[in-house]
Amino acid sequence: MSLRRAKVVLALVFLLGAAPAQTVQQTTPGARVCVARDFGTPIPPAPSVDATWIQDPGRLAEGPDGQIYSTSPSGGKYGRGTIWRHDPATGKYEVLYHFPLADTTGSGARSGLIAATGADGRPNGTFYGSAYMGGRWGVGTIFRYTIGASKPEVLFHLRNGRMTGLVPRQCPTPTTCRYSGRQRADAIGGYPTSAPVVTLDGAVYGVSYYAGNMSTGVLYKLGGGEEGLTAICIFDGRMVADKDIAPFVCHPRVYGAGSVTLGSDGRTLYGTTIGGHGSLWRSTGGMPQVLHEFKGTDGSKPMNLLQASNGSLYGTTWAGGPVNAGTVFLHAPGSAGVRTLADFHLDPALGNFLTGLNPTAGLVERIDTLNNDPSRLERSLYGSAKFGGRGGRGTIYRISPDGTGFRLVHHFPNSWGESGRSALGALLLHSKGAIYGTTYQGGLYDGGVLWRLTGTGLPEVPMPTSPILYTLGTIAKDMAQKELKDQYLTVRIGVCAYQVGTQCADSTHATRDAIKFEARGCRNPHYVQFISREELDISSTPALPRAGKAPAPFNYALTTDPSNRVWDVDVGRSTSADAFWENVPRNPVVRGPSSLFNADEPSMGGISPTATATDLRRALFRTYLYCNCQLTRVVHWMRVKEGTAKPRYTEISIRIPTADDQNFIDTHLKAQGFVPVP
Repeated sequence: MSLRRAKVVLALVFLLGAAPAQTVQQTTPGARVCVARDFGTPIPPAPSVDATWIQDPGRLAEGPDGQIYSTSPSGGKYGRGTIWRHDPATGKYEVLYHFPLADTTGSGARSGLIAATGADGRPNGTFYGSAYMGGRWGVGTIFRYTIGASKPEVLFHLRNGRMTGLVPRQCPTPTTCRYSGRQRADAIGGYPTSAPVVTLDGAVYGVSYYAGNMSTGVLYKLGGGEEGLTAICIFDGRMVADKDIAPFVCHPRVYGAGSVTLGSDGRTLYGTTIGGHGSLWRSTGGMPQVLHEFKGTDGSKPMNLLQASNGSLYGTTWAGGPVNAGTVFLHAPGSAGVRTLADFHLDPALGNFLTGLNPTAGLVERIDTLNNDPSRLERSLYGSAKFGGRGGRGTIYRISPDGTGFRLVHHFPNSWGESGRSALGALLLHSKGAIYGTTYQGGLYDGGVLWRLTGTGLPEVPMPTSPILYTLGTIAKDMAQKELKDQYLTVRIGVCAYQVGTQCADSTHATRDAIKFEARGCRNPHYVQFISREELDISSTPALPRAGKAPAPFNYALTTDPSNRVWDVDVGRSTSADAFWENVPRNPVVRGPSSLFNADEPSMGGISPTATATDLRRALFRTYLYCNCQLTRVVHWMRVKEGTAKPRYTEISIRIPTADDQNFIDTHLKAQGFVPVP
């Protein structure tokens, strides 16, 4: 690790209506995002039968087996959508059901799934969802899926106001019968987009997006009625003019059903409407009580809600706020209205990019361990936005429940393949601690991705404004004189890394005899590096190892027994629990969509300030390259200083990793207090 670190800049920029940039300290997040699944991946023997294009709300549900279950509105054998699952433990993914053409199960299931729970509060293996289209009447279904079943069970076929096959029940005279208000209300819902919720007593509630071919919506309960659904109310104030339907109108002003969420008590329903600027409402199974009507300045069109551990309701609005990009809001129990916690805006610290735009995904609550310190716990809310950020294609953000500490933890890039783009789907906090979400587009097949976020408690990395340039150097060779260059990684030596505006002769801002690692074609690349230092007195035979530590500021313990080497995580003076080598402040790093260049000029200082002819100083390194959270390459190398001679690089090799390499990494990171590599 060099005593002289050059500075870094993030090269990727994308402007969304930005004002002239100000000179503000920029940072890059310490949290890590990797792609768990590229939707649209060809599944043999068929070329294209995978799930694609996950839309909002796209709920993700964890099953009792720890696997993630959801739906897609597109893809599958028939192009009508799927039910799929992903196993975070093994990475295995499979499509469980293809919504068919010649069937009334439904199609276009954009709702995702919500898990039902048992008496112990844990998922019981049954999930509920809705299909936006299809079914007996072509306007959607409500269904239930149980793990191991061959297909979902349709619980109700929505009608969107169609009365075909129903017998009129309101008969003033035996010959003048018409459909009653109750019959019409129960049949009016159609085109559902949200998954229903299941209360502790097993009741199933949900909302439809349409009512009588108008995008107003219905709050319903499964059971009762003539066909197994009871409309609680219709979100269309205009229907008060119809005396038969008027008793079923939710509220004279709010309209356009958005979402429904089950409260933490397992019985109370909370929901949103999105007509006009939208509203929040609450229900215990009957007519909803409107909690707040948005005005636009405090947000517009609220999306999915979360009742956090403090009892307060949190959510996001799709638009509204100062620049109409959306807000994060809080509704405290018993209070009137909402409090805006954050609004998405142009941020000078991002070079005047938007911090986000259209945050559709709602929020999840997580307890972060700050910098991997068990004594520093912080409760956080996480969400994602469809657009905005440095790449212009969406962000992941966190905020404290009191509204403080808003920061971005990931910028979805404008490139297609790296980590997806347009983050629409709802987030899931998995029982193992990672946060999962989906994007509508991007990935290797442009079908969107399932992404995973870890390392949320790690600090941000300062990003000075001066970019890095490198001299070419020469490609390093192994012991057989083969150039060290392969599909993912090239190693160069004799490289000078320096800041723009300086030159290699400037020892303050340049590393002048560096080894450089060039990762290309590597999604979400990261390095982890370990160092083992030793110092020998070669005036005796055999050479005698010297005990102690390498000089400040690194203070790495010297190895005295080669059969039991001391390996340190090579992060130099950094106090962060972030083990990624490129995140060490002042490292000469250049980041690209699927590339990561980093250079190192290890200091060869010893116990004695001045090297003598009898000194032999060696620094052994293991540099590990991760591509998309998968260990991909291992580089072994050494820098040696013999006596007063100039240091040299030697014994450099690249190889494919084994399970032993990952075990080595995990063991040493844990022992030294670093956050595990995902």
